[in-house]
Amino acid sequence: MHAGQDKKSAWFSLAWCLRLLFSVLLIAAIIAWIGADAVRLAWAGLSWKVWLAIPILQILSLVLRGWRAEMTLLERPCMPSLNFVLIASVHNAANQTMPMRSGELAYPYLLKRYCNFVLGKGVASLLYIRVYELFVLVLLVLAAFASMLTGVETGSVKFVLLLLVLLSGLYLLWVKTPAMVSSFIPLLTRYAGEQATRSRAYAARLAGFLDSLVIELQRPKSVRLHLGVFFLTLLNWISLILIFWIVMLGVGIPVDFLQTIVGSSFASISQFIPVGTLGNFGPMEAGWVVGFAFVGVDVQSALNAGIIMHLLTFANSLLIGSIAWMLLHWLVSGTGDDRLD
Repeated sequence: MHAGQDKKSAWFSLAWCLRLLFSVLLIAAIIAWIGADAVRLAWAGLSWKVWLAIPILQILSLVLRGWRAEMTLLERPCMPSLNFVLIASVHNAANQTMPMRSGELAYPYLLKRYCNFVLGKGVASLLYIRVYELFVLVLLVLAAFASMLTGVETGSVKFVLLLLVLLSGLYLLWVKTPAMVSSFIPLLTRYAGEQATRSRAYAARLAGFLDSLVIELQRPKSVRLHLGVFFLTLLNWISLILIFWIVMLGVGIPVDFLQTIVGSSFASISQFIPVGTLGNFGPMEAGWVVGFAFVGVDVQSALNAGIIMHLLTFANSLLIGSIAWMLLHWLVSGTGDDRLD
Protein backbone atom coordinates (compact mmCIF):
# COMPACT_ATOMS: atom_id res chain seq x y z
CA MET A 1 0.00 0.00 0.00
CA HIS A 2 2.73 2.44 1.00
CA ALA A 3 4.79 1.50 -2.07
CA GLY A 4 1.83 2.27 -4.31
CA GLN A 5 1.28 5.62 -2.60
CA ASP A 6 4.98 6.46 -2.88
CA LYS A 7 4.89 5.65 -6.60
CA LYS A 8 1.85 7.85 -7.14
CA SER A 9 3.50 10.69 -5.19
CA ALA A 10 6.66 10.34 -7.27
CA TRP A 11 4.68 10.47 -10.54
CA PHE A 12 2.69 13.49 -9.29
CA SER A 13 5.90 15.30 -8.30
CA LEU A 14 7.50 14.53 -11.66
CA ALA A 15 4.40 15.72 -13.55
CA TRP A 16 4.28 18.92 -11.50
CA CYS A 17 8.00 19.60 -12.10
CA LEU A 18 7.59 19.02 -15.85
CA ARG A 19 4.61 21.34 -15.85
CA LEU A 20 6.63 23.99 -14.01
CA LEU A 21 9.51 23.59 -16.46
CA PHE A 22 7.20 23.88 -19.45
CA SER A 23 5.55 26.98 -17.98
CA VAL A 24 8.91 28.66 -17.31
CA LEU A 25 10.12 27.88 -20.83
CA LEU A 26 6.87 29.25 -22.28
CA ILE A 27 7.18 32.48 -20.28
CA ALA A 28 10.83 32.79 -21.33
CA ALA A 29 9.84 32.29 -24.98
CA ILE A 30 7.17 34.99 -24.74
CA ILE A 31 9.64 37.43 -23.15
CA ALA A 32 12.28 36.59 -25.78
CA TRP A 33 9.77 37.24 -28.57
CA ILE A 34 8.72 40.59 -27.08
CA GLY A 35 12.31 41.53 -26.28
CA ALA A 36 13.90 41.47 -22.83
CA ASP A 37 14.60 45.21 -22.92
CA ALA A 38 10.98 46.04 -23.74
CA VAL A 39 9.76 43.86 -20.87
CA ARG A 40 12.33 45.34 -18.46
CA LEU A 41 11.35 48.90 -19.39
CA ALA A 42 7.65 48.07 -18.92
CA TRP A 43 8.33 46.64 -15.45
CA ALA A 44 10.47 49.66 -14.53
CA GLY A 45 7.69 51.99 -15.66
CA LEU A 46 5.15 50.60 -13.18
CA SER A 47 4.57 53.08 -10.38
CA TRP A 48 4.17 52.16 -6.71
CA LYS A 49 0.46 52.89 -7.07
CA VAL A 50 0.15 50.01 -9.56
CA TRP A 51 2.09 47.64 -7.28
CA LEU A 52 -0.21 48.59 -4.38
CA ALA A 53 -3.52 48.63 -6.28
CA ILE A 54 -3.20 45.14 -7.79
CA PRO A 55 -2.99 43.11 -4.53
CA ILE A 56 -5.69 45.28 -2.93
CA LEU A 57 -8.06 44.61 -5.84
CA GLN A 58 -7.17 40.90 -5.78
CA ILE A 59 -8.00 40.70 -2.07
CA LEU A 60 -11.26 42.55 -2.72
CA SER A 61 -12.05 40.02 -5.46
CA LEU A 62 -11.40 37.11 -3.09
CA VAL A 63 -13.62 38.65 -0.41
CA LEU A 64 -16.42 38.97 -2.97
CA ARG A 65 -15.88 35.35 -4.09
CA GLY A 66 -15.96 34.05 -0.54
CA TRP A 67 -19.09 36.05 0.22
CA ARG A 68 -20.74 34.79 -2.96
CA ALA A 69 -19.84 31.17 -2.13
CA GLU A 70 -21.36 31.51 1.34
CA MET A 71 -24.57 32.90 -0.13
CA THR A 72 -24.93 30.03 -2.61
CA LEU A 73 -24.29 27.45 0.11
CA LEU A 74 -26.64 28.98 2.69
CA GLU A 75 -29.11 29.77 -0.12
CA ARG A 76 -29.88 33.21 1.21
CA PRO A 77 -28.26 36.67 1.35
CA CYS A 78 -25.86 36.97 4.29
CA MET A 79 -22.85 38.87 5.59
CA PRO A 80 -19.39 37.59 4.58
CA SER A 81 -17.50 35.21 6.90
CA LEU A 82 -13.72 34.93 7.09
CA ASN A 83 -13.62 31.14 6.63
CA PHE A 84 -15.33 31.32 3.23
CA VAL A 85 -12.98 34.10 2.10
CA LEU A 86 -10.01 31.93 3.10
CA ILE A 87 -11.47 28.95 1.22
CA ALA A 88 -11.96 31.13 -1.88
CA SER A 89 -8.31 32.22 -1.62
CA VAL A 90 -6.99 28.66 -1.34
CA HIS A 91 -9.28 27.52 -4.16
CA ASN A 92 -7.97 30.31 -6.39
CA ALA A 93 -4.34 29.36 -5.63
CA ALA A 94 -5.11 25.68 -6.33
CA ASN A 95 -6.53 26.59 -9.72
CA GLN A 96 -3.32 28.47 -10.49
CA THR A 97 -1.02 25.55 -9.70
CA MET A 98 -2.88 22.29 -10.41
CA PRO A 99 -3.16 20.84 -13.94
CA MET A 100 -6.19 20.83 -16.24
CA ARG A 101 -8.42 22.88 -13.91
CA SER A 102 -8.19 20.09 -11.31
CA GLY A 103 -7.78 22.84 -8.72
CA GLU A 104 -11.56 23.22 -8.93
CA LEU A 105 -11.76 20.05 -6.81
CA ALA A 106 -10.26 22.02 -3.93
CA TYR A 107 -13.48 24.01 -3.55
CA PRO A 108 -15.88 21.15 -2.59
CA TYR A 109 -13.09 19.41 -0.64
CA LEU A 110 -12.32 22.49 1.48
CA LEU A 111 -16.03 23.12 2.09
CA LYS A 112 -16.43 19.54 3.30
CA ARG A 113 -13.31 19.51 5.44
CA TYR A 114 -13.69 22.90 7.10
CA CYS A 115 -17.41 23.70 6.87
CA ASN A 116 -19.02 20.21 6.87
CA PHE A 117 -20.86 20.68 3.57
CA VAL A 118 -21.41 17.46 1.62
CA LEU A 119 -19.51 17.22 -1.67
CA GLY A 120 -22.72 17.35 -3.72
CA LYS A 121 -23.59 20.75 -2.29
CA GLY A 122 -20.08 22.06 -2.88
CA VAL A 123 -20.01 20.93 -6.51
CA ALA A 124 -23.51 22.36 -7.13
CA SER A 125 -22.36 25.69 -5.67
CA LEU A 126 -19.27 25.67 -7.89
CA LEU A 127 -21.28 24.95 -11.06
CA TYR A 128 -23.78 27.68 -10.17
CA ILE A 129 -20.95 30.18 -9.61
CA ARG A 130 -19.09 29.32 -12.81
CA VAL A 131 -22.20 29.61 -14.98
CA TYR A 132 -23.01 32.95 -13.33
CA GLU A 133 -19.46 34.21 -13.95
CA LEU A 134 -19.69 33.51 -17.66
CA PHE A 135 -23.22 34.91 -17.79
CA VAL A 136 -22.26 38.21 -16.13
CA LEU A 137 -19.05 38.50 -18.19
CA VAL A 138 -20.98 38.13 -21.44
CA LEU A 139 -23.51 40.75 -20.29
CA LEU A 140 -20.66 43.13 -19.37
CA VAL A 141 -18.99 42.69 -22.74
CA LEU A 142 -22.29 43.19 -24.59
CA ALA A 143 -22.96 46.39 -22.61
CA ALA A 144 -19.42 47.71 -23.19
CA PHE A 145 -19.50 46.79 -26.87
CA ALA A 146 -22.88 48.48 -27.33
CA SER A 147 -21.50 51.66 -25.71
CA MET A 148 -18.44 51.63 -28.00
CA LEU A 149 -20.37 50.86 -31.20
CA THR A 150 -20.63 53.88 -33.48
CA GLY A 151 -21.42 52.12 -36.74
CA VAL A 152 -22.65 48.73 -37.91
CA GLU A 153 -19.79 46.56 -39.21
CA THR A 154 -19.95 42.93 -40.30
CA GLY A 155 -17.30 41.84 -37.77
CA SER A 156 -19.06 43.67 -34.95
CA VAL A 157 -22.42 42.09 -35.76
CA LYS A 158 -20.86 38.62 -35.86
CA PHE A 159 -19.17 39.23 -32.50
CA VAL A 160 -22.43 40.31 -30.87
CA LEU A 161 -24.25 37.30 -32.34
CA LEU A 162 -21.52 35.01 -31.00
CA LEU A 163 -21.97 36.47 -27.52
CA LEU A 164 -25.75 36.04 -27.71
CA VAL A 165 -25.30 32.41 -28.76
CA LEU A 166 -22.93 31.89 -25.82
CA LEU A 167 -25.46 33.48 -23.48
CA SER A 168 -28.23 31.20 -24.76
CA GLY A 169 -25.94 28.18 -24.49
CA LEU A 170 -25.13 28.98 -20.86
CA TYR A 171 -28.82 29.18 -20.01
CA LEU A 172 -29.56 25.85 -21.68
CA LEU A 173 -26.54 24.24 -20.01
CA TRP A 174 -27.72 25.29 -16.56
CA VAL A 175 -31.30 24.16 -17.22
CA LYS A 176 -30.31 20.78 -18.69
CA THR A 177 -27.42 19.91 -16.33
CA PRO A 178 -29.60 18.10 -13.72
CA ALA A 179 -31.18 15.95 -16.45
CA MET A 180 -27.78 15.12 -17.96
CA VAL A 181 -26.34 14.15 -14.56
CA SER A 182 -29.47 12.12 -13.69
CA SER A 183 -29.07 9.99 -16.83
CA PHE A 184 -25.85 8.47 -15.44
CA ILE A 185 -27.31 7.43 -12.08
CA PRO A 186 -29.36 4.37 -13.29
CA LEU A 187 -26.36 3.08 -15.25
CA LEU A 188 -24.07 3.34 -12.25
CA THR A 189 -26.68 1.82 -9.92
CA ARG A 190 -27.25 -1.11 -12.29
CA TYR A 191 -23.52 -1.72 -12.61
CA ALA A 192 -22.95 -1.47 -8.84
CA GLY A 193 -25.73 -3.95 -8.03
CA GLU A 194 -24.43 -6.93 -9.98
CA GLN A 195 -21.69 -8.18 -7.63
CA ALA A 196 -19.42 -6.92 -4.88
CA THR A 197 -16.15 -5.68 -6.37
CA ARG A 198 -14.03 -2.64 -5.65
CA SER A 199 -15.00 -0.87 -8.89
CA ARG A 200 -18.71 -1.59 -8.32
CA ALA A 201 -18.49 -0.26 -4.77
CA TYR A 202 -16.97 2.92 -6.13
CA ALA A 203 -19.76 3.11 -8.75
CA ALA A 204 -22.33 2.89 -5.95
CA ARG A 205 -20.65 5.74 -4.07
CA LEU A 206 -20.45 7.80 -7.25
CA ALA A 207 -24.17 7.19 -7.93
CA GLY A 208 -24.96 8.40 -4.42
CA PHE A 209 -22.83 11.51 -4.96
CA LEU A 210 -24.53 12.30 -8.29
CA ASP A 211 -27.94 11.81 -6.70
CA SER A 212 -27.11 14.37 -4.01
CA LEU A 213 -25.69 16.69 -6.69
CA VAL A 214 -28.92 16.56 -8.69
CA ILE A 215 -30.95 17.33 -5.56
CA GLU A 216 -28.77 20.39 -4.90
CA LEU A 217 -28.91 21.56 -8.53
CA GLN A 218 -32.70 21.32 -8.55
CA ARG A 219 -33.14 23.11 -5.23
CA PRO A 220 -35.19 26.30 -5.82
CA LYS A 221 -33.32 29.60 -5.46
CA SER A 222 -35.02 32.81 -4.43
CA VAL A 223 -34.97 36.01 -6.48
CA ARG A 224 -33.05 37.67 -3.62
CA LEU A 225 -30.35 35.02 -3.87
CA HIS A 226 -30.06 35.40 -7.66
CA LEU A 227 -29.81 39.17 -7.32
CA GLY A 228 -27.21 38.89 -4.56
CA VAL A 229 -25.04 36.45 -6.52
CA PHE A 230 -25.40 38.57 -9.68
CA PHE A 231 -24.37 41.74 -7.83
CA LEU A 232 -21.34 40.11 -6.17
CA THR A 233 -20.27 38.50 -9.45
CA LEU A 234 -20.57 41.86 -11.21
CA LEU A 235 -18.43 43.54 -8.54
CA ASN A 236 -15.90 40.72 -8.78
CA TRP A 237 -15.54 41.14 -12.54
CA ILE A 238 -15.24 44.91 -12.16
CA SER A 239 -12.43 44.39 -9.62
CA LEU A 240 -10.57 42.07 -12.01
CA ILE A 241 -11.09 44.34 -15.02
CA LEU A 242 -9.77 47.27 -12.98
CA ILE A 243 -6.57 45.25 -12.45
CA PHE A 244 -6.28 44.75 -16.21
CA TRP A 245 -6.96 48.43 -16.88
CA ILE A 246 -4.43 49.63 -14.30
CA VAL A 247 -1.71 47.42 -15.81
CA MET A 248 -2.50 48.58 -19.35
CA LEU A 249 -2.27 52.22 -18.28
CA GLY A 250 0.79 51.44 -16.14
CA VAL A 251 2.76 50.22 -19.17
CA GLY A 252 1.65 53.19 -21.25
CA ILE A 253 -1.19 51.73 -23.36
CA PRO A 254 -3.99 54.35 -23.55
CA VAL A 255 -7.15 52.24 -23.45
CA ASP A 256 -10.35 53.22 -21.66
CA PHE A 257 -12.35 51.03 -19.28
CA LEU A 258 -14.87 49.92 -21.92
CA GLN A 259 -12.08 48.84 -24.26
CA THR A 260 -10.50 46.93 -21.39
CA ILE A 261 -13.75 45.04 -20.74
CA VAL A 262 -13.95 43.93 -24.37
CA GLY A 263 -10.21 43.30 -24.76
CA SER A 264 -9.76 41.29 -21.57
CA SER A 265 -12.91 39.20 -22.11
CA PHE A 266 -11.06 36.74 -24.37
CA ALA A 267 -8.38 36.23 -21.72
CA SER A 268 -11.03 35.87 -19.00
CA ILE A 269 -12.91 33.19 -20.94
CA SER A 270 -9.63 31.35 -21.58
CA GLN A 271 -9.32 30.80 -17.81
CA PHE A 272 -12.13 28.25 -18.06
CA ILE A 273 -10.16 26.17 -20.60
CA PRO A 274 -8.32 23.20 -19.02
CA VAL A 275 -4.62 23.39 -19.95
CA GLY A 276 -1.44 21.88 -18.59
CA THR A 277 0.51 25.03 -17.70
CA LEU A 278 0.80 26.74 -14.34
CA GLY A 279 -1.63 29.61 -13.97
CA ASN A 280 -2.99 29.02 -17.50
CA PHE A 281 0.10 30.70 -19.01
CA GLY A 282 -0.14 30.58 -22.78
CA PRO A 283 -3.90 30.43 -23.45
CA MET A 284 -4.50 33.53 -21.34
CA GLU A 285 -1.84 35.48 -23.21
CA ALA A 286 -3.29 34.31 -26.54
CA GLY A 287 -6.77 35.45 -25.47
CA TRP A 288 -5.34 38.74 -24.21
CA VAL A 289 -3.64 39.47 -27.55
CA VAL A 290 -6.73 38.56 -29.62
CA GLY A 291 -9.02 40.61 -27.38
CA PHE A 292 -6.93 43.77 -27.34
CA ALA A 293 -6.14 43.47 -31.05
CA PHE A 294 -9.93 43.65 -31.47
CA VAL A 295 -9.90 47.13 -29.84
CA GLY A 296 -6.82 48.34 -31.72
CA VAL A 297 -3.80 47.50 -29.53
CA ASP A 298 -0.78 46.09 -31.40
CA VAL A 299 0.25 42.50 -30.66
CA GLN A 300 3.63 43.20 -29.03
CA SER A 301 2.31 45.90 -26.66
CA ALA A 302 -0.70 43.79 -25.68
CA LEU A 303 1.46 40.72 -25.06
CA ASN A 304 3.94 42.74 -23.00
CA ALA A 305 1.15 44.08 -20.76
CA GLY A 306 -0.49 40.65 -20.61
CA ILE A 307 2.59 38.80 -19.36
CA ILE A 308 3.26 41.49 -16.73
CA MET A 309 -0.34 41.39 -15.52
CA HIS A 310 -0.32 37.59 -15.44
CA LEU A 311 2.97 37.28 -13.51
CA LEU A 312 1.86 39.86 -10.94
CA THR A 313 -1.56 38.31 -10.32
CA PHE A 314 -0.12 34.77 -10.33
CA ALA A 315 2.48 35.63 -7.67
CA ASN A 316 -0.07 37.47 -5.53
CA SER A 317 -2.55 34.58 -5.81
CA LEU A 318 0.03 32.07 -4.55
CA LEU A 319 1.12 34.34 -1.69
CA ILE A 320 -2.44 35.13 -0.58
CA GLY A 321 -3.50 31.49 -1.00
CA SER A 322 -0.57 30.23 1.11
CA ILE A 323 -1.37 32.65 3.93
CA ALA A 324 -5.07 31.73 3.71
CA TRP A 325 -4.22 28.00 3.89
CA MET A 326 -2.22 28.52 7.10
CA LEU A 327 -4.97 30.68 8.61
CA LEU A 328 -7.57 28.08 7.72
CA HIS A 329 -5.58 25.40 9.55
CA TRP A 330 -5.20 27.70 12.53
CA LEU A 331 -8.82 28.86 12.75
CA VAL A 332 -10.69 25.67 11.95
CA SER A 333 -10.06 22.06 12.89
CA GLY A 334 -10.90 19.78 9.94
CA THR A 335 -13.66 17.33 10.80
CA GLY A 336 -14.68 16.19 7.32
CA ASP A 337 -13.78 13.06 5.43
CA ASP A 338 -13.48 12.13 1.79
CA ARG A 339 -16.76 10.29 1.26
CA LEU A 340 -18.75 11.04 -1.88
CA ASP A 341 -22.02 11.78 -0.14
